[in-house]
Amino acid sequence: MRSAPVPDICTVTLRLESSAHLGVGRGSGFSATSHHYIPAATWRGAVCAAWWRDAAGAGGPSPDGNLQRTFDGLVRGLAFGDAVGIDDDEGMLPKAIALDQRTCKYCPTDPPAAHRWDVSICPTCKGPTEPGKGQRINPKSVKIRQVTRVKLTPQEQAQENMLYERESLHSPGVALLALLAGDPAGMVRPGAVVRLGGARSVTGRATIDAVSEPIKPEEVLLPSDLAQLRIELLSPGCYVDEFGRASSLPSERDLKLALRLPADAHATVTRSFTRWGMSGGWHIMAKGPKPEDAVVIAHSVHYVTVTGARGVRVPSLVPDLGLRTSEGCGWAHITEHSDAEVTDCA
Repeated sequence: MRSAPVPDICTVTLRLESSAHLGVGRGSGFSATSHHYIPAATWRGAVCAAWWRDAAGAGGPSPDGNLQRTFDGLVRGLAFGDAVGIDDDEGMLPKAIALDQRTCKYCPTDPPAAHRWDVSICPTCKGPTEPGKGQRINPKSVKIRQVTRVKLTPQEQAQENMLYERESLHSPGVALLALLAGDPAGMVRPGAVVRLGGARSVTGRATIDAVSEPIKPEEVLLPSDLAQLRIELLSPGCYVDEFGRASSLPSERDLKLALRLPADAHATVTRSFTRWGMSGGWHIMAKGPKPEDAVVIAHSVHYVTVTGARGVRVPSLVPDLGLRTSEGCGWAHITEHSDAEVTDCA
């Protein structure tokens, strides 16, 4: 088993120029809910569609195989991350209440203070704490609005029983930051206009505002033959067991490939904090849904024990833990952890 080199990682700034409906794939017959961020698969598809429009003209993709090979060469090796709202002083990682943290709903702090997973009583108000839900804490400039509409008949009259509500991410002029692994040249360029989400004819217009210079992620030194790491997912994690069934835990192979560990090292999940979700999407060209897979949601956390890797440096940010990494799954932030209490798998 040979690990691939750690890819360079850059940040991409997307600026919404109109509201965008980024559907979650489910909802009531009346209300269509929206994500509070731009999923990786959504803006990846929008960037690819914009490339084809520019390269092949308004008539659609050319049957010329050379053009297809050019596209394949540009998009191969790129891993897109979710575009999220980040304050200027927060760096490039989203702020969230991870699943291994607990919060107190009675404390009047905004955002709520996060406590360790084993803190059951809030140290401030002495009230009970509750498990974190993995929710991201958006800046106040990032808003969700609800718009109620009614379906019209061909005579432009209101159709009975066809009132509906649609949520949208409404942050005109607000920048959202996304991580991108690989070489963005030729595919993701500043100034490009993309269309995101549903109802793209009137909403979802966004501009790629800036692309930073690619850099290598920082590294974490494993100081001993028994090192402990905390792995927090920045996007959903898609894992399967040896029989191909959905799993909530990454396999040892997944961990060794993502962490770039030597072949004789071992990595074991000793405790995890996860919650199930689904990963799918909508294929614009095929006009149908993509296959859905069971995943663990973003900001799930795995505590991992690594043996036999003294002096090895592992990346602090990886885009490829598990499966469906080309669609935005598998981004993870890695830090060293030395809490001796984390010894069993939850």
